[in-house]
Amino acid sequence: MGDIMIAHQVVNGVIVNTIVIDSIDDLPGLISAEDGGTIGDLYDNGNIIKHIPVPIVEPPDKLAELEARIVAIEKKLK
Repeated sequence: MGDIMIAHQVVNGVIVNTIVIDSIDDLPGLISAEDGGTIGDLYDNGNIIKHIPVPIVEPPDKLAELEARIVAIEKKLK
Protein backbone atom coordinates (compact mmCIF):
# COMPACT_ATOMS: atom_id res chain seq x y z
CA MET A 1 0.00 0.00 0.00
CA GLY A 2 1.52 3.30 -1.16
CA ASP A 3 0.89 6.86 -0.16
CA ILE A 4 -2.71 7.91 -0.51
CA MET A 5 -3.54 10.66 -2.95
CA ILE A 6 -6.52 12.66 -4.09
CA ALA A 7 -7.67 12.15 -7.67
CA HIS A 8 -10.42 13.38 -9.93
CA GLN A 9 -12.47 10.92 -11.95
CA VAL A 10 -12.99 12.21 -15.50
CA VAL A 11 -15.88 10.99 -17.67
CA ASN A 12 -16.32 12.36 -21.20
CA GLY A 13 -13.98 15.27 -20.43
CA VAL A 14 -15.75 16.37 -17.25
CA ILE A 15 -14.55 15.94 -13.66
CA VAL A 16 -17.41 13.98 -12.08
CA ASN A 17 -15.93 12.89 -8.75
CA THR A 18 -13.01 13.50 -6.39
CA ILE A 19 -11.75 10.51 -4.42
CA VAL A 20 -8.93 9.31 -2.20
CA ILE A 21 -6.89 6.49 -3.78
CA ASP A 22 -3.72 4.49 -3.30
CA SER A 23 -2.68 4.67 -6.94
CA ILE A 24 -3.70 6.71 -9.98
CA ASP A 25 -4.04 3.34 -11.72
CA ASP A 26 -6.80 2.16 -9.33
CA LEU A 27 -9.58 3.14 -11.75
CA PRO A 28 -9.75 4.22 -15.39
CA GLY A 29 -10.18 7.93 -16.05
CA LEU A 30 -8.35 9.20 -12.97
CA ILE A 31 -6.15 12.29 -12.92
CA SER A 32 -4.25 13.79 -10.02
CA ALA A 33 -6.15 16.50 -8.16
CA GLU A 34 -2.81 18.09 -7.32
CA ASP A 35 -3.20 20.69 -10.07
CA GLY A 36 -6.59 21.84 -8.81
CA GLY A 37 -9.97 21.51 -10.38
CA THR A 38 -13.29 20.53 -8.95
CA ILE A 39 -16.40 18.58 -9.91
CA GLY A 40 -17.95 20.09 -13.03
CA ASP A 41 -14.69 21.43 -14.46
CA LEU A 42 -13.60 20.29 -17.91
CA TYR A 43 -10.45 18.28 -18.57
CA ASP A 44 -8.87 18.37 -22.02
CA ASN A 45 -5.39 17.16 -23.00
CA GLY A 46 -3.93 17.68 -19.54
CA ASN A 47 -5.64 21.04 -18.98
CA ILE A 48 -8.30 21.73 -16.38
CA ILE A 49 -10.79 24.30 -17.60
CA LYS A 50 -12.82 25.98 -14.85
CA HIS A 51 -16.56 25.50 -15.18
CA ILE A 52 -18.38 28.82 -14.98
CA PRO A 53 -22.04 28.30 -14.19
CA VAL A 54 -24.48 30.20 -16.36
CA PRO A 55 -26.97 32.15 -14.26
CA ILE A 56 -30.57 31.16 -14.73
CA VAL A 57 -32.65 34.13 -15.77
CA GLU A 58 -36.33 33.78 -15.17
CA PRO A 59 -38.48 34.80 -18.13
CA PRO A 60 -40.59 37.87 -17.49
CA ASP A 61 -44.11 37.30 -16.28
CA LYS A 62 -46.15 37.89 -19.44
CA LEU A 63 -49.32 38.73 -17.54
CA ALA A 64 -47.56 41.38 -15.43
CA GLU A 65 -45.94 42.79 -18.58
CA LEU A 66 -49.32 43.05 -20.33
CA GLU A 67 -50.95 44.63 -17.28
CA ALA A 68 -48.18 47.24 -17.15
CA ARG A 69 -48.71 48.04 -20.82
CA ILE A 70 -52.46 48.44 -20.27
CA VAL A 71 -51.85 50.80 -17.36
CA ALA A 72 -49.42 52.83 -19.47
CA ILE A 73 -51.93 53.06 -22.35
CA GLU A 74 -54.75 54.04 -19.95
CA LYS A 75 -52.57 56.85 -18.54
CA LYS A 76 -51.93 58.14 -22.06
CA LEU A 77 -55.65 58.14 -22.83
CA LYS A 78 -56.59 60.23 -19.77
